[in-house]
Amino acid sequence: MTRANVVIIAGYPAKHYFEKGGDGYLSGVMEDIFNFVQSISRRREDRILGVTIDFWDRPDSSGLSTFIEDCNLTLGHVGNFSYAYEIDLNKQTIKAWDYKTSWVNAPLNWEEKGWSCYKGKNGKYGYDNFVKGKKLVDIKFSDAVKLENDFVVINEELLEKIIKD
Repeated sequence: MTRANVVIIAGYPAKHYFEKGGDGYLSGVMEDIFNFVQSISRRREDRILGVTIDFWDRPDSSGLSTFIEDCNLTLGHVGNFSYAYEIDLNKQTIKAWDYKTSWVNAPLNWEEKGWSCYKGKNGKYGYDNFVKGKKLVDIKFSDAVKLENDFVVINEELLEKIIKD
């Protein structure tokens, strides 16, 4: 099971944290993100290419709700994720990272707090902390979709490249 965290930034400091309990791979999430970008750009009567999406001026909660449902997201975030995704509606960017772990020493009263810790290589009790690792995706909304015959369509070539890499 590959879990992922998804952060949707929609206004500052509004950040909405979601977790994907399984299939958090790029191949399991990026297509849904591209569909979401296509959906919100279609609902806007403007073309996304070179146009700012003013999400809070004209919110599209149906597009966001559909994305959350299609991607099987739940509120919150998972501590031991394999991938992290960020969708920034203000900057119109999509970013994705894999993970890396770092060691965190446990506080002296970790047992009283009921924490699950183990003895590390340094001989101290602690736990692994999952943090963002290598950035895998850093694109703009206007890269995810393109205009064909006055219709906003998904940039399939870019989506395939991201999923294969």
